[in-house]
Amino acid sequence: MADPMILTLRLDADAMSRLEVERRAFFPAARNVIPAHVTLFQRLPYDRPDEVMAGCAAVARATAPMPARAAGILAFSQGGAIALEVDGFHRLRERLATKWSFPLADQDRAKRKPHATVMNRSRKEAVAVALEMLRARFAPFDATAEGLDLWHYRGGPWEAAGAWSFVG
Repeated sequence: MADPMILTLRLDADAMSRLEVERRAFFPAARNVIPAHVTLFQRLPYDRPDEVMAGCAAVARATAPMPARAAGILAFSQGGAIALEVDGFHRLRERLATKWSFPLADQDRAKRKPHATVMNRSRKEAVAVALEMLRARFAPFDATAEGLDLWHYRGGPWEAAGAWSFVG
């Protein structure tokens, strides 16, 4: 699939700013070409933008802003993330998926833990140091999930394709 679309959950501006600070601190600078984000779906078909956008608009209209919390640190083999607790995250994904007639890619069908990646594809030693630093400075904080943002993947940087605020 060429240039898939990516759907992310938009948190309030303060929360996104805090996540971005951590991403800039730990993500390898040469590869940090996109902002901090919370992925809902990462491989939506590029050739179905109208259907994807219509589903996003319908679900956003029927969804109220959702409480969220940056709750801790997730460790990956080559990086780490800020773990998020978002009331209704999995229901939101299910409601979106029912709006689309196309099959989801394998990684989009799998259950997803909400998170914002702050380091990825790094050496094991660098990951261990970064995670130790991140754990030492991290303090949980509350946030609000406010909407959906759709992006076109462009081989690195992303291009904005749509945005919908939760109205509910």
